[in-house]
Amino acid sequence: MPFLVTRVDGLPLEAVIDWIIAQRRTYKQARTLEADLENLQYLYLWADAENIDLSARVVSGRFFTDEELRSLLRFSGWRLWRALEEIAENRFLTGRCPLPSRPTRVDVLRRPPDYVGLSVKRNRLQTIHAFLEFNSGGYEKRMAVHAGHDTRAAYASQRLSCLKRIASEYKEIPVGTDVPRKGISEAHQLQLRAVIEPDHPDNPWEPAVRVRNRLIVLMLLDLGIRRGELLVIRTQDLTFTASRCAVAVHRRPDDPLDPRTTQPATKTFPRQLSAGGRLSGLLHEYITEIRRKLPGARRHPFLLVNSRAGGPLSVSSVNKLFSALRKRVTGLPAELTPHAMRHTWNDRFSEQAERKGLAPEREEKLRKHQMGWSPRSQMAGRYTRRYVEREGNKLSVEMQEGLGALLSVLTKEEE
Repeated sequence: MPFLVTRVDGLPLEAVIDWIIAQRRTYKQARTLEADLENLQYLYLWADAENIDLSARVVSGRFFTDEELRSLLRFSGWRLWRALEEIAENRFLTGRCPLPSRPTRVDVLRRPPDYVGLSVKRNRLQTIHAFLEFNSGGYEKRMAVHAGHDTRAAYASQRLSCLKRIASEYKEIPVGTDVPRKGISEAHQLQLRAVIEPDHPDNPWEPAVRVRNRLIVLMLLDLGIRRGELLVIRTQDLTFTASRCAVAVHRRPDDPLDPRTTQPATKTFPRQLSAGGRLSGLLHEYITEIRRKLPGARRHPFLLVNSRAGGPLSVSSVNKLFSALRKRVTGLPAELTPHAMRHTWNDRFSEQAERKGLAPEREEKLRKHQMGWSPRSQMAGRYTRRYVEREGNKLSVEMQEGLGALLSVLTKEEE
C-alpha cells in the first residue's frame, strides 16, 4: 500500500492513512491508490505554499476563505515543478527561505507548459474533495458528543460551503476534455507487425529478447489486454488445444507469489480470451524454447520473464521496449505505447463488427466481455473514438460531395 509522507521526517500523514484505509483500500488497486495520493499531495503542497495548517483549519471549522479557495483551484492545475516554484517564492515573500534562483531564458524556453490537462486537474480536485469530505465529516460526528448545537451548525455550514465550491469547480470540467488517446493507423499496424519480426533489419531490440518482445506486442495488439494484465499472466493460465490457446485473465491483488516491488495489477474483470493460431504457436514456442531454459523462471509461475535471470518481467521493461520502437524505427507514431495497442484493438473490433453486421447492442456486449468491463460500464465510448471520428468524417465528405454534385447538375440545367 502506498503512503503520502513528509520530507521532514519521512513519516506517513495519519489523516491520509485513515482516508485510504476507510475509503479506498477495499476496492482500489495499489496503482490507483498511488494516483490518489499523487493528486492529494497538491492539497498539502498548496497548504505549505500558503502557510496553512490543514488539520487546524478542519478542526476549527474555518476551512478556507474565498481567496484561498481560488488559490487552491489555480494551484491544482499546475505541473509539479511549477507548484514547487510557487512554494519557494511564497516562502521567500514570508521570510521563510532565501530568494529562489530564477530560471534562465534558455530554461524557460525549454521547459514544458506550466499547466496540466483539464482532466488531470479535474481528478486532482475530485480527490481533494473526497479527502476533505471524509476528514471533516469524521470530525463533525465527533463534535456531536461535546459541542453545542450552534457550534455544530456553524461548522456544518462552513464545511458544506467549502465542499460545494470545490465540487462545482471540478464538475464544470467535462469528463474527457483532453485530446483523446487513439489507436494507431492501419499502415502503422502493418509496419509494426513487420518490424517486430526477429529477422527484420529494422528490429530495434537485442537478439536475445526479440522473440519475447514480439510476443508481448502481439498479445497486446491481438488480445487488447492491458499491460498489467499481460504481466500477471501465469503459465497455468494458458490452455493449449490442437490449434488454439485459451488465455485466462485473473485478478490477484497483493499476490504472495509475485516478487516484484511494484506488482502489476488487473483493473478489469476476470475473463477468458482466445488466441489465434499464430499467436498460440508463438506462445507455445516461447514457453518451450526460451522460458524453460532460464533457471530463474522455475522459481515463479509468471509467463513473461527477463532474459538474464529469468525473473518476472517488470512494467518498466515493457515501457522500454516500446520506447525503443518509437526512437529507433523511422515512421512509427509518437503515441505508440502499450495502452495504444488496446485502443487499436477496439478500432479493429469496430470495423469487424460493422463487416459482420452486428447490432449495436450485441457489439457492445461482446466488447465489454473482451475488455473485462462490467455490463454497466461506459468505457466503450472512450475506446472507439478513432473509428467514430473516421466514419463521421467519411460520411461528412460524402455528404459534401453529394451536395456539390447536385449543385453542378442544377447549374448545367440552368445553362
